[in-house]
Amino acid sequence: MIKIRPYKHTDRYLFENMIKDCYLEKKTEPPESKKIIDTIGFYTTFSQTGKIYIISYDNNVIGYALVIYQWKIKYGGITLKIEDYYVNKNFRKYKVETSFIEYLIKEEKAFEIEIKLDNLKIFSKKIIEFFKFNRDFNPVFIKIVE
Repeated sequence: MIKIRPYKHTDRYLFENMIKDCYLEKKTEPPESKKIIDTIGFYTTFSQTGKIYIISYDNNVIGYALVIYQWKIKYGGITLKIEDYYVNKNFRKYKVETSFIEYLIKEEKAFEIEIKLDNLKIFSKKIIEFFKFNRDFNPVFIKIVE
């Protein structure tokens, strides 16, 4: 069973290793440990700006997401921007992204959800269509939560 929860300080090493795995999978240089620690510090100190989520399957941590909260004057509501998202490739067959988007809609009560294009390797086209995301003028897909 897939569970999603906010980051806890005891997740630090798992989180750091998953970030490195994510960047290596993208064939890019992962951020150094200090930048990861600074990111954790920022989002735990300024929780109104966003959140780090930990994703688990049957009590095994399998991924994370970094979500930025952004006020959009155009809509008069908060947009949740999925800035970084990673699930271990051995667990992607369980369509974890579906559970994650449903969690954001239900638990975070967002007005809109954005997905960056470089996360589309993990977010399948079927998921984008299922949730009726629309292509925005920016290089992101957007789901307006009703």
